[in-house]
Amino acid sequence: SSSDEASSRGVVEDAKLVGGGSILITAGGCHGDVRFYEWESGVPLCRWMIHPGRTIANGGKLRYHHRPLVPMVVKSSVISIRVCHERSSIIALCQDGYVRECSLN
Repeated sequence: SSSDEASSRGVVEDAKLVGGGSILITAGGCHGDVRFYEWESGVPLCRWMIHPGRTIANGGKLRYHHRPLVPMVVKSSVISIRVCHERSSIIALCQDGYVRECSLN
């Protein structure tokens, strides 16, 4: 079900209505993205990647049993979104301090 899918993405940190209240934007989870939904039906519309990810050389782990170190890409959660009506954009802030502005046009 859609509620099971939503809960598997993690906690919603922030949400905004745009488009005259017809589109819901949510931020949160551990994927570094924001998601857009049709407000009335809850149908997912799209997903925008916000955080580019950081590569951790050894995947954050120590070497065990002579296994090679494997790089791992880690994304930071988007914790806040602001709508800038003058620029027709959203500004997203990630937990690690990364900020990105994305046009809504």
